[in-house]
Amino acid sequence: MSTTVNYNFFTVINAQQTRDGEISLTYTLNNDGSISNASFTYTGPNSGAQGPYPVTFTGTASPYSGTCSMAPPTYQPLNIEGQGSYKSGTMTLDTSANATYPLSGVFKQAASLIADPTDLAWDASTGVGFPKDAKKAAGK
Repeated sequence: MSTTVNYNFFTVINAQQTRDGEISLTYTLNNDGSISNASFTYTGPNSGAQGPYPVTFTGTASPYSGTCSMAPPTYQPLNIEGQGSYKSGTMTLDTSANATYPLSGVFKQAASLIADPTDLAWDASTGVGFPKDAKKAAGK
């Protein structure tokens, strides 16, 4: 059975966090503790949803390490408003109850996972997202 979790998405630039949308992660937790069929969708504050983009997680216990691809020709690059266009990335999923940022990672402008100054670090936390989500949660 797959699980979908919505997170508030924060970019981290010069140790400052800026809320730049919402990221949704869908995955299947297998009986052996591994994760399969994972993907994410990103929605910017002023844009529609992008994705789903596949994520490959490794490990059989939290925290899980993952890689993702948003590279053409299979996918359209991930565009984050005011930041740039990204073709690959890494992410960590921490399912422990005390995780401040259960999902975090780095998006890369190149399809390669080699470190580069254009890399965009990000964190994601659970909770109500945009104001329209707060209205839904309140039953309005």
